[in-house]
Amino acid sequence: MICFKLKFAVLLPFLGQCVSQTLPPWQGPCCPSKQVGGIKYTLAMTGDYGDTSSYGCFDSCIYSSLESPGENFCFKKGNLPAMCNSNKCPKVITRQNVSSLTTGNFSAFNEALRKMKEDTTKEGFIEIGAYHGLPYRCSTDQRHGMMNGANGCCIDHWSQASKRENFMTWHRLFTYNLEYSMNQHSAGALAMPYWDWTSSPTSDVILPALALQGEWTNGPKPSPPGGVTSRTFPTSGVPKTTDYFRGLVKTSFKQTNYVQFNQQIVLPHNLIHGLVGGDMGAPYYASYDPIFYLHHSYVDLQFAFYQELQRLRHINVTKKSFCKQGRSAALQPFASPINPYAASKLNSIGYQTLDYENNFCYKFDELLFEGLTPAQFLEREEEEMQHPSILAAVAMITTGYPSTVVFDLFSPTDGSLATGVFHTLGKGQDPDFSQYNSFTLTYFDFTDILFDSTTVSDDRTLKINVTDVSNGSLESAYQPMVVFRPGGSRQHTYRIHTADIALYAPVMHGQPGAKLQFLNDDGTRTTDEILEYINNADGIEVGIPINNDEDQEIKYNEHKYHHSATNTTVTLGHAQYFECDQYGDPVCDPEYFKQGADAVTVVHWDTNAHSQYVTALTGQQILLLAWCHGQYANVNEVSKDDYDNCTNLNPTNAREGPASYLVNTDTAGTFYFASGVSYGYGVPNACQEGWKITVEVKPPYQ
Repeated sequence: MICFKLKFAVLLPFLGQCVSQTLPPWQGPCCPSKQVGGIKYTLAMTGDYGDTSSYGCFDSCIYSSLESPGENFCFKKGNLPAMCNSNKCPKVITRQNVSSLTTGNFSAFNEALRKMKEDTTKEGFIEIGAYHGLPYRCSTDQRHGMMNGANGCCIDHWSQASKRENFMTWHRLFTYNLEYSMNQHSAGALAMPYWDWTSSPTSDVILPALALQGEWTNGPKPSPPGGVTSRTFPTSGVPKTTDYFRGLVKTSFKQTNYVQFNQQIVLPHNLIHGLVGGDMGAPYYASYDPIFYLHHSYVDLQFAFYQELQRLRHINVTKKSFCKQGRSAALQPFASPINPYAASKLNSIGYQTLDYENNFCYKFDELLFEGLTPAQFLEREEEEMQHPSILAAVAMITTGYPSTVVFDLFSPTDGSLATGVFHTLGKGQDPDFSQYNSFTLTYFDFTDILFDSTTVSDDRTLKINVTDVSNGSLESAYQPMVVFRPGGSRQHTYRIHTADIALYAPVMHGQPGAKLQFLNDDGTRTTDEILEYINNADGIEVGIPINNDEDQEIKYNEHKYHHSATNTTVTLGHAQYFECDQYGDPVCDPEYFKQGADAVTVVHWDTNAHSQYVTALTGQQILLLAWCHGQYANVNEVSKDDYDNCTNLNPTNAREGPASYLVNTDTAGTFYFASGVSYGYGVPNACQEGWKITVEVKPPYQ
């Protein structure tokens, strides 16, 4: 197991050759074995048996290699990637709550940061800080490792919202690099403290004492513009109560798939940036303020807390959690030559950061939220989920500029009931309020603010109105949808009031398996004509009137609805949890469900589907049948007899890929699915060509 990644090395002569490295004082002198430049070396002896100083080596560790029998090696700082291998880290450092530090602890942190600021090499404060914003260090498309200085690196800023599933992992690597540098510039072991902004001796968020003294009050900004960072805390218009932030984090922790967790946890993270204000309020120079790292050390703790929640839910965060580019793409600039630290270089793919204790040699003093361990949080969540919730589903326009959107939950009889606020950091350019094609919904839970959760009523007259937009106009923000979650269920019911249908985002991607209601302002179901556009048996798109006496089930990734009275079209579906590879296959480890799998699994829906027998767990996982470009398919849930004989299949509603269909795993049993699309050539339907599948849904642990 990799325990600690060393600095770079160079080969020099010494009893054959010499390889070198240096370790911080707290990592110990000798690794049992190490890999340098692709070659494995094993510890043979220490300096008691030979002097290495005359060869320029910085320690007394002497190694051998099977590739060079009879030769020995020692280590010195150089430019080859090297890593130490062991069954465990020589030493694991512990990140502590910054509030537990005394003023007597501050001197070591101040001295280390002072030296980092003075260091102008790759290991200095400014060079590491540049990973996040300006000056640019990355390319527009980072997946191919290009580093042409055309774009910022930080995910999910700088036009990289599509990579949001790596928001947490990118910042874990970034915080680690700064922490490692801090130890390189320290005489002893220092772990990056975390600033728990959900807890405070007052009702409001307060800045940590460490960040208000010495070297931690500000940081140098690169030239141009030069100077030092500043803050405007508390920034006007941004919520500042700890209750508010706890609510946002709580909603994030309730997400049972990793992609949606990343989508949610960005919100409180962004608001803290906005609340601190000044340079922290935008991605340009936020990382040059030392408080950035106290903030992100806590965001990393939230990631660790969520990992434990998922383990206890038996839905581990694993490689399979990264269903798009994050599956194989190295995160930049950590995989590039500008990164001096091999730990983050050799573990630069998102999923490789999950084992932070063994790969990066740190842990947290305790994993607590609102005084609860992950196990206690799940116990409380189970009780709360028995009662209904009212949420806002928000589609945020990425304007390219930091902005704050304020919205109210509104009752026609009682007026404004509660207020929510979202903040976006933008990407640091002039505002762009042009329309975007689609939006992934994020959620704000009004339940704890507004109601006793045991008495939430299903009031269909409630609306959500945008009341203020900084750096923009009210017209530049979409109206959020009201979401009702019934007690005892995780299923969302979205509500669109047809009088306001033109105010909603044109395309919205939300929770898989949701339902949709079209309502009048008085809460009754509308009698207006609503058409759902589908493809008929000839592949021509036609509008079919929906039965609005029933909730619309959102099964596919996109359902297109048209309100005839206002000539307005809105599209609602679930997020695309996969990408199509070069062979036209949906990529997201299309494996069978099994205990401990991730919350999302994608099965390739094609003529080979019949060869798969898929097992899913009730209520815990999302199962999608997916197809890619150039493929047309629909999905029919059928009886066993119709499955066997490919009969009674609906040939309409064929969708061109990339597309996906949600299989309901809420109820245990065996279910059968088939494609009824006809491709001619004398074959009545695709089912007869093998385009069908059996799914068995089992209770957990059966």
